[in-house]
Formats: sequence, C-alpha cells, structure tokens
Amino acid sequence: MISGRIKTTNPSLEELLRLPVRQRRLVNWLMRHSGSTLSEIVVSLGGERNQLQQELQELTKRGFVQETHFAGQSLYSSN
Repeated sequence: MISGRIKTTNPSLEELLRLPVRQRRLVNWLMRHSGSTLSEIVVSLGGERNQLQQELQELTKRGFVQETHFAGQSLYSSN
C-alpha cells in the first residue's frame, strides 16, 4: 500500500531558492532521483543519516518533499 503527501500545495520556485544551500541541494537531488530511500540519499549526498532524516521530515512538512511508503520503506521525491 502506498501512502504519503502531507501538504497539498507545492512551494514556489522563490521559496525553493530561499532554502539553506544544503536543503536546496537535497531537493534538487530528489528532482533527479525520485523515489529514493534514505540510504540512497545518504550514500549519494553524504552526511549523517539522522541529520538527513530530520531535514527530509522538515522539507516534507513544508511541502518541498513527498514521502511515500512502499513495502515497509519510506521513499522520497521532490514536489
């Protein structure tokens, strides 16, 4: 079963450009690698797993990232 999406409106380009560089880089990466797991993101972008997970949660709440669940895994995509 797939579930996801918290916010119904997508942020504007202006809002994306206002993100801190690290978060903007994460969203940009997800634009090219839709449906990635946290492990894939950590391997590709580096950094600490816990910090990336917190950033993904924040970006999901703000509507920049969409989290879906499939086969017991969280998959992340940009909005």
